Amino acid sequence: MLYDRFLEKREIGEGRKRHYEVLRRMIHRYESYVRWSQGRRRYTFDVTKTDRHILEDLYDYIENEFEYIQRFPKILEENPEAREIKPRGENYLSGVFKELRAFFNWAYKT
Repeated sequence: MLYDRFLEKREIGEGRKRHYEVLRRMIHRYESYVRWSQGRRRYTFDVTKTDRHILEDLYDYIENEFEYIQRFPKILEENPEAREIKPRGENYLSGVFKELRAFFNWAYKT
């Protein structure tokens, strides 16, 4: 997977690597959310097909994930490694999207 190569090639500390692993799990839960909420059973998050609308939807999902997992319990069934999901603030979301932007920049350059 492209994300695995990204983590292998980047020289980052273990703490930062854990942050990127959290982002990976969020994206996996987002994929499950799209599959169950929109009926797109084969949906996968693809860097080459991601546009502004998908990023806005991802932002909304991460911001309101605690509500979505109550409406769509299959998200957690498909992703049992998820920790307790709590409401997230703007600073947290900003940090997550900063990491996502780093991944996208690396992917486009590679």
